[in-house]
Amino acid sequence: MMKTIKAVAAFAALLTASATRAESVDAKSYVPTYDVAKAWYLGELGVTNLLNSGITGRGVKVGVVDTGIGDIVTGTHTNLKCAAVHGVPSGAPHGTGVEGIIASDTFGIAPECSLYAYEGTGFVDDINGLWWCLTNGCKVVNFSGGYTPFDYTESQLEWARQQIRTMIDDYGLILVAAGGNAPNETLSFPQDMEGVINVGGVTRALESAGLNDNWAKDFCAFGQNVPVFTSRTSATGVNGGSSFAAPMVTGIIALYLQQNPELTRDEIYGILKGACRKLAEGRSKVYGFGLVQAETLPANYKTQAQIDAEKAAYVKTT
Repeated sequence: MMKTIKAVAAFAALLTASATRAESVDAKSYVPTYDVAKAWYLGELGVTNLLNSGITGRGVKVGVVDTGIGDIVTGTHTNLKCAAVHGVPSGAPHGTGVEGIIASDTFGIAPECSLYAYEGTGFVDDINGLWWCLTNGCKVVNFSGGYTPFDYTESQLEWARQQIRTMIDDYGLILVAAGGNAPNETLSFPQDMEGVINVGGVTRALESAGLNDNWAKDFCAFGQNVPVFTSRTSATGVNGGSSFAAPMVTGIIALYLQQNPELTRDEIYGILKGACRKLAEGRSKVYGFGLVQAETLPANYKTQAQIDAEKAAYVKTT
């Protein structure tokens, strides 16, 4: 298994490099079809302004590793069309709700992104799913799941940590993970890893939703009464949990990547930290650094790589 994944890793470098050069999307006409009454979080996260200005995630590849993934179709209307699906979708609606928040016409934060969905079947397979998304050019991947020590052996955990560390450090993966729903001090895996963006859930009133009360490590989004698709035939309802807060952050990251495809994981983290709505002093166990917000990047925004290149060019010429 490790040989297979290491072989995949070599291929990942090429595809990930091309992913960072995803097509820059102009503000050509996008006709909003989101349900502003149901998808109330779009306005409260600053998303509607970007959607209306043509920043919709177009040209950005987003990965999802979950259960119950696939296209969402209502009669003859396709509400969400995945760019690719790996595995046989289960009947579980969990992944359907997650991917709908990221990319559907009705609820999606980044409705024109290209969604790559992997049907995960367990601990080892979910790591394979992250690699699959990465090798398909996804720079950001959503994982609204988590594992406890009852779910893996020590050797499996060591292997999985190494794989994720490689994806983040060597290939620039931005991994967004739901914080979990148990109010205790113990983070599950991979949320406990440094570099993984951990997202907690709060209520619309910006209070604790009774989810991961003690360890929203990085940021928070909404995790209560969230409108979601409950089937791939477009049945809808509401759900709660950090599972549905995480894809809000993933979708917002896609909006930032559309504006500047060369942003690195660390730069994205810094932008999220700077733009988020501060709900407490410093880093709170309930809110992390704060409620994520989608904003327009300054026209003159430069990545660290661009700054370094300009410095090097200046030194060379002088």
